[in-house]
Amino acid sequence: MSDPVRETIIVDASADTVLSTVADVAAYPEWQPEITAVEVVDTGDDGRATKAHFVIDAKLMTVSCTLVYTYDDAGMHWQLVEGDGLTRNDGSYLIDDLGDGRTELTYVLDVEPTMSVPAVLRRQIAKRIVDGALQGAKLRAEGAA
Repeated sequence: MSDPVRETIIVDASADTVLSTVADVAAYPEWQPEITAVEVVDTGDDGRATKAHFVIDAKLMTVSCTLVYTYDDAGMHWQLVEGDGLTRNDGSYLIDDLGDGRTELTYVLDVEPTMSVPAVLRRQIAKRIVDGALQGAKLRAEGAA
């Protein structure tokens, strides 16, 4: 059964800066410590990643996965297309321009490992990843603003 984690943070940067930060998939290891390697496999006409391969240290295990990305007015979305250690890794960065150079950034993550992990532990790990990514995105975007 799916139980996505959803967390939100306010970023003191424009919506464009926040989207540029989270859409720079190749830079994730610089501000998301769980991500140890990224290879952008395909990009769209705008230069944004449309497919990328990751190696992730999830503490209980190291997983590798390939995600496909789509973008719309709400933000950035991804789905797992193949993975070693995961059966699901789907999510979104949702971006809401609050005006005055402030942006609400929401991270939604729905992840399912192949190994049996109690739901409460799986949710705690996903929440740690989401919280860390939001803090990292905030610091990076505010530094670029």
